[in-house]
Amino acid sequence: MLRVTSPQREWLRTHITPELLLVVGIVYLAALLRFFALGEKSFWLDEATSITIARLDWPSLVSAVMHQEPNMSLYYGLLHLWRHLGEREATLRSLSAIAAVATIPTVYAIGRRAFDARVGLLAALFLAVNAFDIRYAQEARSYALLVFLTSLATLALARSVERPSRSAWSGYVLISVASVYSHFFAALVLLAHVVSLAFLRRRILTTQALICLGLVALLTVPLGIAASHVTGAIGGIPKPSLPGIYYTLMAITGAGGWLLLLAYALACLLACGPIWRAWTSASTSVEAWRYGVVVAWLLVPILAALGISLIKPVFSARYLVVCLPPLSILAAIGVTRIRPRWASVGAAVAIVALSAHGIQSYFVYFPKENWRTATQFIIAQSRPTDAVLFYPPYVREPFDYYRDDTGHTDPTVVFPERPFVRALANPVTTPQQSVDAVVDELPARYDRVWLVVGRNEMGTPDDLAGGRALLARLTQPYPIVRTRRFFGILVLLCAKPDYLGRKGP
Repeated sequence: MLRVTSPQREWLRTHITPELLLVVGIVYLAALLRFFALGEKSFWLDEATSITIARLDWPSLVSAVMHQEPNMSLYYGLLHLWRHLGEREATLRSLSAIAAVATIPTVYAIGRRAFDARVGLLAALFLAVNAFDIRYAQEARSYALLVFLTSLATLALARSVERPSRSAWSGYVLISVASVYSHFFAALVLLAHVVSLAFLRRRILTTQALICLGLVALLTVPLGIAASHVTGAIGGIPKPSLPGIYYTLMAITGAGGWLLLLAYALACLLACGPIWRAWTSASTSVEAWRYGVVVAWLLVPILAALGISLIKPVFSARYLVVCLPPLSILAAIGVTRIRPRWASVGAAVAIVALSAHGIQSYFVYFPKENWRTATQFIIAQSRPTDAVLFYPPYVREPFDYYRDDTGHTDPTVVFPERPFVRALANPVTTPQQSVDAVVDELPARYDRVWLVVGRNEMGTPDDLAGGRALLARLTQPYPIVRTRRFFGILVLLCAKPDYLGRKGP
């Protein structure tokens, strides 16, 4: 029988505290929600693009990042290494899930360090049950990594402000640079850090922080140069409108409906009292800064995205995922200020309960482009002599991923002739044949043609118009004989009339 000695018992009593057990429990809950059914849904277009870029060899990956896909460059490099663990959906998405789980103790540490243990615990719990955070934890994209690194950078900044040292500031610089290389929108969080310095009434600390942020800007110049050569990287986002802003705010609070949005709004309003007292006190500059950095972290990305959208629409919920940690922290501050204590507990339970509705909606109702089933359908129904076209051409990527997984090579892809990402990474001097020229040559070579129109439920007007024009041109020699719709995907089988008479559909 294993005996616990008195020194061991004392160590356990000192270190294994109720607070630590609560943190472990919240992290376990977060992991359970983020790894649950991780591979159940099909990869959608953007995820398949991530995988295709990550599968490139290092020279081609660097070329693709520098010339066409500079955003998320750090994530692509990490995914290139991660994919050696396996190439199934769950394995590839687990990189994001791990980053999302790691964000939970980071947010707890920020809340505890800046305020108190109750704020840290509640902030971690609110983020753990946020359905929007769970959604991006289950995508093979960089958003979960972005949230983790910007949270870690904020924690590093707090440590540097409170206990400045060369190592602390160096850590802040390195983490901040990594966050920008993980996604461009990390720059808005760093802008929030700059804004928060207005509440730090210590000139030497403000100067040190600005020097470090200047160094971050210098180290991210290569990324800016690469981005300056890319056009049209962001598309399909409508201009902001009042309904759009409302639904965006509802999404980032966890998609639990207007009641959850109202609960978060009230909790944040309750935080205004201590924030105002700290800001109006001349003797507590660091305390004022603690509140200031959280408020700026929440508001600056939202306001900046609205401002940028006057020129180029970028106001999208997925880009504002960086606001989830400060939203959770501010709501926690507000809830912990409620008196009596039982009312505070009731408010926290209400937010968690309303968040559960958003979690259920995500797992049960939230769809993704079903490329897995669409590809299986095409392969099962195709013949060795069939051809397939994709429109827009970049939607070939998820089809290739799932077809490669089956080992089939049929049907023959005639457009685009080269996979979109590989064509970007290894451009050739010979221009790719136009889709109109390809369609004109089809009757001499193929009796049946598949047309796959991607993003058909959510595409831009230009994409939809182009797809209709292509369909009209294709159906002149090839009448449609079969149509199947999958979410976000339209699959059409077209065949020559004389072939139908000879073979039947």
